[in-house]
Amino acid sequence: MDIAADASWVHEETGITAPPAIADMKRFRATSFAADGSNNGFTYVSDDEGELFSLYVYRAGTTDVAMWGDAAMMAIAGNAKYDGLDYGQALVSFFGDEEIGVDSGIRFAMPVGGDFKATGLALYALGDWLVKARYSSAALGPQALDARLSQLVAQIPHAAPARRAPAAYRIEQCGTAMKAKKAKRVRLDLAQMLIQATAYSAAFDKSVQEQASGTAPESRPRLCRDALESAGSRLVYRPVDAASDYRVALGDSGISISVARGVLSDKDVYWASLSNGSAVELYRPFAGLPAVEQAMDVVAREGPVAAVKRTPEGGSDLSILATE
Repeated sequence: MDIAADASWVHEETGITAPPAIADMKRFRATSFAADGSNNGFTYVSDDEGELFSLYVYRAGTTDVAMWGDAAMMAIAGNAKYDGLDYGQALVSFFGDEEIGVDSGIRFAMPVGGDFKATGLALYALGDWLVKARYSSAALGPQALDARLSQLVAQIPHAAPARRAPAAYRIEQCGTAMKAKKAKRVRLDLAQMLIQATAYSAAFDKSVQEQASGTAPESRPRLCRDALESAGSRLVYRPVDAASDYRVALGDSGISISVARGVLSDKDVYWASLSNGSAVELYRPFAGLPAVEQAMDVVAREGPVAAVKRTPEGGSDLSILATE
């Protein structure tokens, strides 16, 4: 990003502002990770390099703060530079007011080895954008770092979102195994495919979002992480009280695969979709809930049958890419 050293960067969609300095830390890096501006990051450091703060604002396939907070913590726990990090022992706090959603944000803090004494993460949603803050300190322990991170996040300005986010929670491991197996493929039904794609198109439509302004947070299922199906940066989440669908977080930057029953379908037909929040790709459906490996293989090897992309004007473009 080309930003003057003494200038602030302001995100048009959310009002999130990345100033030249936050507290005693100066901005030394500003990066756009996507050509369409859907993933942006800023890094700050203190003069003695004892404090490191990063701010990200990005779209995601789902703005589920609980899920992406867990995915981010799993990524941190797997980072070799944070020696001795124990995610299970992290301090967990919730934050958020009536404007963004009461307790809709989640914050973690935990001790680490290496160059820092503790590290932490804060994540919250503003409309269909996620905001993530990362902070590490060479001097502060987990409790003091948590308080400092809370103060830093409070200093970042933002506009009021059109709709409040639901309350966040800490993801737990699933208590039972997922009942999914290799599923047969279903002949493509153009009417059903159009219904599926149109549902995503409506979700991308800014006018639809504005109509929801001021309404109560949308209802979302409580998720658990399936430790048996998860591997490395591939993390599998599913509803605690149902085995009807699942989501696969591919890392912690907002890209995910969703496998769910078809919209308005009375048949046991499941669709897989790949999304980064800016675009969704739909794949040929399954007769039953497919195993995770099968869904992953389909997304990796097959072309999508339909795609929906956001437009700069606030609408979406829907493309039918296969008819049989």
